[in-house]
Amino acid sequence: MKLSLSFEQNVPQTESISFREEIARQRNIMRQRKLQEEGKTDQARSDLARLALIRKQREEAARKREEQKKAKEAATGAKTANS
Repeated sequence: MKLSLSFEQNVPQTESISFREEIARQRNIMRQRKLQEEGKTDQARSDLARLALIRKQREEAARKREEQKKAKEAATGAKTANS
């Protein structure tokens, strides 16, 4: 297997096309993961928006449960005070 130095990338390059394609594919996957983590892809933006919506819904549900709990406690407290 003959290796030659690529002046453009400063890495050894083989003569195998499949090897170069595999390296390019791996670099593309790594680049996509990095962009995804940074929130720069459309999918990442939609995921973050969906998560923000879910977070808001959960906060509202927790607030509502707390209000119901306080109302129930007040109602039971009023019953025991009247008795």
